[in-house]
Amino acid sequence: MIFKMTSPLRLRIILGEDDARKLILPAGTPVSIEDLWHTVKTSFGLQQDIRLQYQDEDFGNEFMNMPDISEVKDKGTLKVIFLQSPQEEDARTSQSQATESVSISSADTDDTEPISSSGSSPSSRHWVWPSVFTVPQFSSYPTDNDLTDVAEALVIKHPCLREQGSFNGCYGWKISLKYKMANLRTKLRGFGCTKVPINSIKNKSGDNRQAAFNVKKPKRAEVNYCPQHPKGETSESLEQERVAILSELTKRNNDSVVSAKMEKTFSYRRQEVLQGQPMVADFKSRWPALFTERGAIKTMIKLNS
Repeated sequence: MIFKMTSPLRLRIILGEDDARKLILPAGTPVSIEDLWHTVKTSFGLQQDIRLQYQDEDFGNEFMNMPDISEVKDKGTLKVIFLQSPQEEDARTSQSQATESVSISSADTDDTEPISSSGSSPSSRHWVWPSVFTVPQFSSYPTDNDLTDVAEALVIKHPCLREQGSFNGCYGWKISLKYKMANLRTKLRGFGCTKVPINSIKNKSGDNRQAAFNVKKPKRAEVNYCPQHPKGETSESLEQERVAILSELTKRNNDSVVSAKMEKTFSYRRQEVLQGQPMVADFKSRWPALFTERGAIKTMIKLNS
């Protein structure tokens, strides 16, 4: 590396939007722009090819490409421009073409922050990395279009993941997501989550046997949508409690006993409604205490508490 024998050169180097650093060259100004490039890359551990821009006083200190090393002044500000390799340029072109057909949120490209490693090790790297990866939001029962949106967003953000031979470049990713969501529901079922069996395909009739069709889910502010059975209770034991309620209703001044048993069988009753979707007349014959004014009010409070 050749330097002009001058006093030490102090520079402010802008590496990114929020990343400006101080560079001191004790040997003075390098003899060429190429030497200065190499010094900047080595000092900050940059791997990509770069070019430098200086502030031109003739144009209000706007940054301009540096034509000659003579433009470098002590305490001056230089801006690093990262150059793309041919492979990166091809990937960027592919991404631009895909963006024309698929619209995605720009949040994952705007909210970025520079990440760089300190020190002067040649193995360190510098690149711009998203602070937040934004993908479409959906529940445990995404539709086919939901999965397609996520898969397309993935290959647009990272064109290197685009599948060769796939009709849309992301069909395999979509299928992978579908299996991931199915595996999640399997785990939830194993943990005893009662909402999963209710929405399983085998519990749906003929034409409705689709994972995302007629999904039953809580309404707004509905907390006790499908609660677990009380500890130590099963559907069989709670059915016995239901039969006992019919007997207790024939007795006078027995509201407290009926209320306690109705409270105990709440989970059993909710699952019966969600799974079986019974006719009102049939449900009323099985749970007559629910159709009193007191019973209806208590049920509404229970659902929203």
